[in-house]
Amino acid sequence: MDALAHWSIYSFTCLNRTYQLDSFLPHSPVHYEHFRFVSFRFVSCSFLPYFGKQQNTPNRRPYSNACVITAQILSIFAFLISWIWWVTFIISFIVMVLLQIIWCCRQNRAGIMASIVVSFISFIACLFSAIWALVVWKGSNWCAPFFFISDDSYDDYYSYDYCPEGAWAAVAFFDAALWLAVAGCMLYFEFSGRHAALDKRWSDQNTSTSDENVATVAAEMGTVEQIRAPSATVTAAATANVPVARAMLMPDNNSCIPPAEVSKKAEEA
Repeated sequence: MDALAHWSIYSFTCLNRTYQLDSFLPHSPVHYEHFRFVSFRFVSCSFLPYFGKQQNTPNRRPYSNACVITAQILSIFAFLISWIWWVTFIISFIVMVLLQIIWCCRQNRAGIMASIVVSFISFIACLFSAIWALVVWKGSNWCAPFFFISDDSYDDYYSYDYCPEGAWAAVAFFDAALWLAVAGCMLYFEFSGRHAALDKRWSDQNTSTSDENVATVAAEMGTVEQIRAPSATVTAAATANVPVARAMLMPDNNSCIPPAEVSKKAEEA
């Protein structure tokens, strides 16, 4: 029990004060064997840091163009006043969603053309609702804009007109103008060549970013291999010196060599 406690104490001393091993290690083959094991195990360990590089993507907006941004903002206002008719409300919602997706996602020519077509459909629906309000609701004393229903069965006792068809028609005309402006902006963006130019620029940037990533990975792998090579050399040298250290520290007759002679033999070797 005392020998085990003594071995543990000096094992802790070996790990923390390796520069005074000759004066602290007791004269026992067991302790020298433990020191040899700990020393070479410590030498063989290596730390390989990861030289990772976080790629900063420059993608803020796929299409930083005044025409696209104007169309996106106008579509929001157009949707908010498209409740004159439930048909225009649904179509306007679809167009607004298609245009807001462009804030964060690139679209091909088919996607842009789909937004333009649906914008024209919304323009036609708003124009139709405005004309309907002016023509059909003109003689009605009551009307419901969203459901697009009215009541014209009144008699002489009713003198008030509760259907402001002119106001609803004005709102519908203004909404139609907004959707026409949206479609015009997107048409100019597509057929002026700006969409193709921006797509080409983003494609070139993605290609260069991919090339940089490949080069970065290759450089990191080369750095890791350079770190591993010295570690492997040290490990091989330490392993090759194990028999020499065993022969010097533990002779065949199990006699203990004093620390001074061990140091002398190590210097001669």
